[in-house]
Order: sequence, then structure tokens, then C-alpha cells
Amino acid sequence: MAVIEAEVPHLRASVPPGLLWSALTAEFGPRVAVLDDAGRTLQAGAGPMSLWTDSLPINAQREFERARKQAVAAMSVVTINPIVDGVPIRVTCRPFREHTGGRVLLLVTASGGAPERGVPPTEAEPGLAALTRRETEILALIGEGLTTAEIARRLDRSAKTIEWHRVSIGRKLGARTRVDLARIALRAGLCSLAN
Repeated sequence: MAVIEAEVPHLRASVPPGLLWSALTAEFGPRVAVLDDAGRTLQAGAGPMSLWTDSLPINAQREFERARKQAVAAMSVVTINPIVDGVPIRVTCRPFREHTGGRVLLLVTASGGAPERGVPPTEAEPGLAALTRRETEILALIGEGLTTAEIARRLDRSAKTIEWHRVSIGRKLGARTRVDLARIALRAGLCSLAN
């Protein structure tokens, strides 16, 4: 925690120790880490980040290594979007210097994909708890890429009924487009791109 807190010393008086790291781990769970410029884990969400990155397919591991090196060299944020088990994830490398102006460190976060094992979908996407069973079913079908007409045929309902459900789902989840709804369905594990 000293690594993160060292970067923002002006907050120490008003922010309890560990609060920034707690916020990061609450948002990203085990998919957050601070790495040194050589890629060694200095701090990780729930276990070493290397264990998480090692589980990536070999091409995604190579892409991550290139992104990590590019972020350090250019001192700029680099984001990659590998496909893992048919589901897109977003990995972001954010470089920063230690508070002493010394070595370059990386804050690495990953989001998207299926929720962590054992995490119910309503915790992965809190707004899902507000949906009815039918709305959740329709959200999953939107995530699979079905059109309103295709969903209507599959559920033996009118296209207008499905459209009303889609509007209701969008309001409850704060989503404006079908693409937003599909992203939510993917993040919640209601569907995958492999379907």
C-alpha cells in the first residue's frame, strides 16, 4: 500500500491509509496490481498478478508484455483488449513514478470477461438485481447478439413487447444502446462471444 499512497502524499491527511488500494481492489478484485518496470509484482489484489497474467493464452501474454514495455518506455497509458475464452477483456497499464521521482511503476488493471469464480452476477453487475427474470433472459439474448425480432421469435412474444423490455432494462441499468446492454451481459457472465 505504501506504493500507491506514496504517489499521492497530499491526500494522506484526509484519506485513511489503505483507502485508495481498497477502492482499487473493490473495483477490480484480484485483477489489479502494481508492477515495477521489469514486470515484477510489488502489490496485487488477491494474490500475485503474475498468476493472473500467466493464465492468459500465450498470444495475450505476449500482447501484455508489449503493452507493459510500451507504457514504461513512453510513460503513457496503454490498453489492450485480448480475447480470453471467447470473451473480451480490457487490460490497462498506467505508468507513474515513485513519489521520490525514482523508478517507474505500473498500475495494471483488468476488467470485463466473465465475473470472478464464485461471484454472483448481481455482485459483478449490481444493477442486475433490479431486473425481472424475463428482463435478465432478454439481456442475455441481447448479449448473444440477437435482434429484437429474433428474440421475439425465440420467446414467442411480439417485437414491440421485447422492445419495451429492452427500454426497461436500459433504464434500470443506465444503458443507452444495445451495445451497452451487450457489454453488461458479457461482464455479468450471462453470455459469451463463443455462443
